[in-house]
Amino acid sequence: MAQQETAVFFLYRAYTTYLRELAEQLKLPDQAFQSAAALAAQLDAVHRMAESVNELVASEQSGWVASLQRQWQACMHPQNSEPKADVILTAVAEPEWAPAELLAAFESLLERQRMTGEEW
Repeated sequence: MAQQETAVFFLYRAYTTYLRELAEQLKLPDQAFQSAAALAAQLDAVHRMAESVNELVASEQSGWVASLQRQWQACMHPQNSEPKADVILTAVAEPEWAPAELLAAFESLLERQRMTGEEW
């Protein structure tokens, strides 16, 4: 469990560092963005858009980034594991991505977006 939490910690930090890299490339004010949605809002405020940011926003809604963010939140704010007998859960949680799958998806995204960025 500790290894998985460590992997999630470093993957999340790498993701937010990449958001900062994108912001720098897009000439936005230096900020520590925690989500692509926040980065997209900043772009919208200056009447600009970037397809790479839109791709990340979509992944934050459902995809590997959404899984990474949920796992990050679970590490940072663990819930009480004591089950309550009078609570019935009706929603089924989306299965989480394993750290190795998250890393592979992130590497693929970086490679693809950086190759596209070189064309400009």
